[in-house]
Amino acid sequence: MAHARLTTWVRRATAPCCLAAAIVAGAPREGAGTPRAVRQPATARPALAAATPGDTTAELERLRGELEASIRAGRHDAAVPLARRLVTLAERTSAASPGALGDALLRLGRLLAADEAWRDAAAAFDRARTLGPDAIGDGPRLDAMIGLAHALQHLEEFPRAEGLLRAAIAQLGAGPGALTRDATPERLAAALAAVGELRRGLGAYAAADDTLARAVSLFGAREDESLDAVDAIHEWGLVALDRGDIGRADSLLQHAMERRVRRLGPDHERVAPSLIALSGVRTQQGLPGESMRLADRALELLERRYGDADTRLVPALQALADSYSWMGDWPRALDLLNRAVRLAERSALPPAATGALLHSLGALRAAGGDGAGADEYFRRAIRQRERTLGDRHPLVALARQQLGHVYRESGDAASAEWLYRRALRDLEPAFGPTSYALAPSLMGLALTLGDRRQHEEAERTALRSLALTRAHYGESHLNTVLAMYHLVALAQQRGDREGELRWATEVLPARERMTTLVLRGGAERQKQQILRWDAGMTSNLVGMHLRTRPEDERLAHLALTELLRRKGRVLDVMAQQMSLLRRRDDPRSRPLLDTLLALRGRLASLVWSDGGSGTTGEFAALRDRAERLEAEASHLTAAVGGADGPIALDAVQRAIPPGGALVEFVEYRPFDPQARMPVDRWGAPRYGAYVLRRDGPPRAVDLGETRRVNRDIQHLRRALASPHSTDVDAAARALDERIGRPVRALVGDATHLLVAPDGLLHLVPFAALLDERGRQLVTRFQLTYLTSGRDLVRLSSDDEVSRAPPVIVAAPDFAAEGVGDGAASPPMGAAPVSDRASSTVQATARGALERGVLPHLDAAGSRTWTALPGTAAEGEALASRLAGVRRLTGTAASEASVKTLAGPSLLHVATHGFFVAPPEAPRSTAGWHPLRAGLAISAPVAPTPDEPLLRSGLALAGANQRRGGGTEDGILTALEVAGLDLHGTALVVLSACETGVGDVEVGEGVLGLRRALVLAGARSQLMSLWKVNDDATTTLMTAYYGELARGIGRSEALRQVQLRMLDDPALRHPYYWAAFLPLGDWRALPQAARPQR
Repeated sequence: MAHARLTTWVRRATAPCCLAAAIVAGAPREGAGTPRAVRQPATARPALAAATPGDTTAELERLRGELEASIRAGRHDAAVPLARRLVTLAERTSAASPGALGDALLRLGRLLAADEAWRDAAAAFDRARTLGPDAIGDGPRLDAMIGLAHALQHLEEFPRAEGLLRAAIAQLGAGPGALTRDATPERLAAALAAVGELRRGLGAYAAADDTLARAVSLFGAREDESLDAVDAIHEWGLVALDRGDIGRADSLLQHAMERRVRRLGPDHERVAPSLIALSGVRTQQGLPGESMRLADRALELLERRYGDADTRLVPALQALADSYSWMGDWPRALDLLNRAVRLAERSALPPAATGALLHSLGALRAAGGDGAGADEYFRRAIRQRERTLGDRHPLVALARQQLGHVYRESGDAASAEWLYRRALRDLEPAFGPTSYALAPSLMGLALTLGDRRQHEEAERTALRSLALTRAHYGESHLNTVLAMYHLVALAQQRGDREGELRWATEVLPARERMTTLVLRGGAERQKQQILRWDAGMTSNLVGMHLRTRPEDERLAHLALTELLRRKGRVLDVMAQQMSLLRRRDDPRSRPLLDTLLALRGRLASLVWSDGGSGTTGEFAALRDRAERLEAEASHLTAAVGGADGPIALDAVQRAIPPGGALVEFVEYRPFDPQARMPVDRWGAPRYGAYVLRRDGPPRAVDLGETRRVNRDIQHLRRALASPHSTDVDAAARALDERIGRPVRALVGDATHLLVAPDGLLHLVPFAALLDERGRQLVTRFQLTYLTSGRDLVRLSSDDEVSRAPPVIVAAPDFAAEGVGDGAASPPMGAAPVSDRASSTVQATARGALERGVLPHLDAAGSRTWTALPGTAAEGEALASRLAGVRRLTGTAASEASVKTLAGPSLLHVATHGFFVAPPEAPRSTAGWHPLRAGLAISAPVAPTPDEPLLRSGLALAGANQRRGGGTEDGILTALEVAGLDLHGTALVVLSACETGVGDVEVGEGVLGLRRALVLAGARSQLMSLWKVNDDATTTLMTAYYGELARGIGRSEALRQVQLRMLDDPALRHPYYWAAFLPLGDWRALPQAARPQR
């Protein structure tokens, strides 16, 4: 991670300091709330001496008054042409109005500088500076010199700027020729501030720090009224950030932003540079979610003022890209940087500023594994910076450091070592030997030396890097964690087992504190990306145990603790966040949540109901808005804490029920520290399992490569998909031999397995596996499924169960055109069925109907869901067991009705479910719509593979007509389910097809309805893994509720029903009984939710 985020160069180059804007006595300056002019291309601007009528002194005063009025009114687009006319008029009346031309040129220069038209501003200031004594006074001439120097800095003409500032300060001093009458503190402060900014641009950070401190001191009491003083404080904060003094940078930049907001208001574009700079601070502090929020706000302010195609957006785009890159979302970061490059190309940014963009693009290419592309961008960045900054500048050194990373990853250790040593040679004089700026180059050098088997120097260099990093960031920052992790890898490389265990033991607590902090910001997808990006540490630790030291109990304890803290982590955090948002009593939370849920509904409608009218751009814009709201929700709820804290192994162990054993599966990639090429150090993915009983240490087993296990999983799932398959027993036995038998050797006499799968194991019905004696595992074990063993701690808390009536949603009228709001329901047996659906049903044997067949194509060419007669009978039978039940059937079984539910004690939904697999081919979204395309295999157009909650859901009343009550469409996606209020709901039963499948995310579970219901607050679920038979499902559900009424636990109740079905020759095929999985709380239902006997 580059020191002080290299984008500060561009931030410096575009921050609206305008240091000379209030120097000239009596000259108007930008006031509070004054927007800037909309930038025009330099070639399109009128010439400085454009002709204009009127040559009298009265006309000069009138025009000056009109200009001042335009500035006060914020009409800068009118002010610049008026200033040009004023210059022309002043030229004609110079004899009658001495000093008018100099005043007019200074006014024009300030306006152009405020507009960041630096070349035109420089021309105006330069002309004013060279006027004769009759046209400009000594004080205004000094202002012109300072203004010109400031413009030249932004044009990266540093030597000329430095000469002007030296001359200005000499004249403002006390020596011979000093203009003591004009040497006001404010004027001298402005000159010193410009010198400080110049020194910062040249990389002389210590000198810049001292100079800006003097400037701020001279401004003194004018700080509250002078924006020049505030700009100097802002620049001083940037220098502190460059020097790595994060605390001081935070304080100064916050101070400057507060003053800008006080003077200009929170929505003024001049607040944006403060937000951008503070975004960089938050990134340095390891708070990427907060960094993203600030950068996004800055971009919003700038786009509101300048539109979406202005070069002045570049710093905000780059800051936002930095945040996304930090979180591992490289595609989104690349999109933002490409947009910044397109804007920059329109106005030809100076070389060093362009170098910052090239540097960021190189870093993204490197992160994406494109070494050749990264090499090209870093070399171009070096050339651009050398052109104006010289080859010893710190920014050039930082680009060499990054290029060293590229060469090390490519296996060119000799070139990498040279680049790191050269970077260190140039960085140390600029920052000093104790600065963090040296740490990344030192660690890169250490890893390179390790690759070259120079282990002693490698360790010594790495320890120095860690010491600098700790001193700079403390123990819980990502960079500190990475430095410790690299020491683990170096210990592995030299075969130091005690060293690797020592550093692993040290890094995990720091990593946990970092993770807790980081996950409090950002949207859900961004939180997932952080953990995905960070998964290598988990893989290495698990592989270190399972592959090299399986007998080491200390390592087993560390590895399982790590798994329990990582798996399902984001799900826990997001569920807690949703719960807090619903319960918080403040004016922001509820409106924010309502807006977020409305946006999610609109996203779902774009996919399923708008006939393909939604464009990719519209979908992306809505998704981005929803993610911004999620990030804002994280910000609102971050201080409350909760489920995002660490989990201790002994706490999980205490929560295991008597007779139970936690089986924590893991998919990991082993790390080979001896491989010569860094890219070859990660092996093929493998499965492993950790078993934890109430007493005793964890035990573990490696289960082999995932490709072999996954092949057997797919074979079994194909066999289970049809009741006529004849190879189901062989498939079940083969998979059991790979994953079941090795685990059973570790569980001892346990009879209740709490299974936390990973990878494709989430889609395995373990009850259907056949042991070595030909017995289904359902005959030997009670099975409960968890996202992670950390669920046990959450489930062990006695949360209050809702006392709201249970709700049954069954037999929706898919063909209904007028859908109710759920206030009344027809008798369940009378659920209406359209003629079209009836003909389909009559042509099909009732028992063969499945609750997940995607909409079929009827004679009229429409896509429709068919009626499910069994769901009406099922709902009727269950209603007789549930006291006070609210029944939603027929037209009342609508999406609008379901969305108004508030914490029912139990929710049962019997309908069609669906899951649409993501597309494998590159997506082309224009004009694609699921109902036109057939929906059978392809994904909808708008949702992409990273939008899995929009590709699974439930069909409700009006689904065939896309009328689900109010503004709803009758298709309840998992994304919308996640927004339901199910806090306190003891059990949700989805009596439908494929409700338990979705996109499988290693370490995070199934992204579909499973996840959505946990986010909504449900404590337990019953869900299906494939398309289930209508009649068999009715039989299973009716019997299941009968067992629940007896007070049997939720998992055991399902097991008893499955055993009875296994004994029935007509239903013994696992297709009929093994599809449903019990997830979450396994205990008996609380009395408030329990069915009647």
